[in-house]
Amino acid sequence: MYKSLAKTSIVGKKVIFMPSCHSTNDICAEFVTAGQGENGLVIATDYQTNGRGQGANLWVSDKGENLIISVLLDTSFLAVSQQFYLNMVVCLSILEVLKNFLGENVKIKWPNDIYYSDKKVCGVLIQNILKGTSMEYSIVGIGINVNQVEFSPENAASLRMITGKWYELQTIFELTGEKLEKYYLLLKDGNNESLKRLYLKNLLWYQEAHNFALKSGEEIKGMITDVEESGRLIIKSGEVIHRFGYQEIRFVR
Repeated sequence: MYKSLAKTSIVGKKVIFMPSCHSTNDICAEFVTAGQGENGLVIATDYQTNGRGQGANLWVSDKGENLIISVLLDTSFLAVSQQFYLNMVVCLSILEVLKNFLGENVKIKWPNDIYYSDKKVCGVLIQNILKGTSMEYSIVGIGINVNQVEFSPENAASLRMITGKWYELQTIFELTGEKLEKYYLLLKDGNNESLKRLYLKNLLWYQEAHNFALKSGEEIKGMITDVEESGRLIIKSGEVIHRFGYQEIRFVR
């Protein structure tokens, strides 16, 4: 059971907790459809029966072990072409939360996973609700691995696995809500470029030479040099500049 947040003015002032549900993002969307959505609304659960990650991926979590929330945010001030800035906001928020517990070895893996070393600690799923050609709302789904100790796939880890400590989920929720509001307000105030610089600074493999696998099965060696406003990843390989969308490229260890 999550309590509403005392230190925020928007995020988490209204919190709806469900012991279990099919998907917090779907529930949040249902509130919008019913005309009951409000900026900062949080849907939280202990367990999802149909939690989703990016694309066709599923988000699987043991009951009551992890933070599973969806936050409804008014993004009507953003152009559709700028929607990736919200992605940056969410990643930077979670990054700051996790650095409180894990130190500086936390990175953003493009587009929006949060990694500690080579282990995934958090996943994000953002769904945008459009009105004509403009943004209206965004539903921000956040899953932070907190106390779970066994995962499939094995490249996932939790705060507890890394530090050996058990964490109160309400504490993680409060920090997440506070940081999300902080960066959301920075975006609303037009700090796009400073947010992008901070995102790139904390991006895994940024300005480092590494191997990447393409959908064709080919591998290239290149360096991440930028992320476009649309969210496409820019990699320089030799003298060639490549631009990739999600699922068009894979990081190769």
